[in-house]
Amino acid sequence: MSTRPGVARSRDARGFRGPGGAPTFPALRTIALFALAAMLAVLVAMVTWGGLNKTRQPQLALLVAPTNGFAYARAAVRGVAAQVGDSPGRLAKVTLTPAQRKAALESYAREPLSSQGLAITALAAEGDGKTRRARDLMAAALQLSRRDSLVNGWTVFDASRRSDLAAAIPALDRSMVTDPATASVYVPAMVRSLEQPASIPVLAQILARQPTWGLTFWRAAVVVRPTIGNAGKLRVRLSQKGKVRTNEDRDIDRVLLTTLAERREFATALALYQTLPGAPPPRSGEVVGNGNFAATPLWPPFDWEVMATGEYSGAIEGGGQGGGGLVAETLPGSGGAIARQLVVIPAGPMRLRAVLAHPFEPDANRLAIRLQCATSDARVFETDVKATTLQRDFAVTGACRYHWLDVLVRPGSAENRELLALRRIAIVPR
Repeated sequence: MSTRPGVARSRDARGFRGPGGAPTFPALRTIALFALAAMLAVLVAMVTWGGLNKTRQPQLALLVAPTNGFAYARAAVRGVAAQVGDSPGRLAKVTLTPAQRKAALESYAREPLSSQGLAITALAAEGDGKTRRARDLMAAALQLSRRDSLVNGWTVFDASRRSDLAAAIPALDRSMVTDPATASVYVPAMVRSLEQPASIPVLAQILARQPTWGLTFWRAAVVVRPTIGNAGKLRVRLSQKGKVRTNEDRDIDRVLLTTLAERREFATALALYQTLPGAPPPRSGEVVGNGNFAATPLWPPFDWEVMATGEYSGAIEGGGQGGGGLVAETLPGSGGAIARQLVVIPAGPMRLRAVLAHPFEPDANRLAIRLQCATSDARVFETDVKATTLQRDFAVTGACRYHWLDVLVRPGSAENRELLALRRIAIVPR
C-alpha cells in the first residue's frame, strides 16, 4: 500500500507544518496565544508590583509601567505629611513642589477614585488662591473615602477658619475614629469648642454614639474651668437621654457637679443632679436631702459632703430606714465645718429643725448650723445647737434661691476627744 510522503509528515508534525514546511494557521494561532499569555503574565506581575508597593514604597512602584495612580498620590502625600505633622493648622502653610503637583495630576488621570490624589489637587488649588475649588475637591475626596486623614485634617482646618462647628466637630470625630492616636491633639480642640454654645448640639449628637474617645473628652472637659458651664449643659443632654455609661463615667459626674458648684453654675449643676441614678429627692415639703442621714452620700454637693482635718472630722453613719446620724469627732479646743450641702430654698417663711442623737451637755463641744446664700455669700443665720432639739424660724427672699447649709463644731471646755452626733436636720415651709 502506497502512502503520500507529504501527508505523512504533516500528520507527524500534528498540523504545525503544511506542505513545503510552512506553518499552518492553527500553529500560528497557538504561537500567538502563548506570546499573548506571556505578555499578560508580565503585565500582571508589573501591575501587582505597583499595587503592592503603592503605599510602602511609592517611588519604587512608579518605576514600573503601567504606573499606579495610587502610588502617585501616595508619593505626593508623603511630602505634605512631612510639612503638616500632627497639626491641621499647618495646612495653611503647605507648599507643593512642581513634582508633587504633577504627581497629583498623574494620580487623578490614572486613578480618578483616589481620594489622596484629589486631596493633593485641592491643596494645589488652595495654594493658587482658589479656596472654593479646593473646598469642592476636598468634598469630592470625602465622598470617596471618609477615612482619609489628609482630607479630614483639611476639613477641620477649613471649618475652623470659617468658625463652622457643624463641619469641624464631625471631621474631628472621623479623624479620631480613623487614627485613635490623634485624640491627644484633637480632644483639646473639641473641649475648646465648648466656648461657643453652638457646639453643644453638635457634640451631643456625636457623643451619644459613645465613641472610643468619649471618656478622654470628658476627663479633659471637667478640668477646663472657662467652659465648665457648657460642659455641664452638654452632660445634662446626654444624661437625660440615657447616653452616659453607668460605670466609668460616674466619677466624671461627681467631679463635674463639684466644679459646677465652685463656679456657681448652680442651675446647670441641679439639672445634672436630677438626671443621676440614686439621687434621693428630699422628703415631701423638705428642702434638705438625706436629712436623716440614712443613706451614704452619692452626689455632693446636693447630697452631704463631709470634711475632715487632723483636729476634727465628720462621718455619716447610715441607719437604713430608721435613720442614721452625722457624727463629729473632735480634739479639745478644735472646731470647724464638718458637713455641708447645697440646698434649693423657695422664697418665703421657713423653719429649721435639728435633733441631736444624745442629750445636750452644756460643757461639751457644741454643734452649730449655718445657712448662707450661695450666690452672694450673704449669711441668713448661724446658730448653736444648745438643746437636744433645735427649732429656728427664718425667711428667704426671692433674691437668692441656692444656699449652703453647713454643720459646724464649736470648741468647748472638754479636755478629751469627743463624739458628737446629729440625728436629723430639716428645713420646711411654715
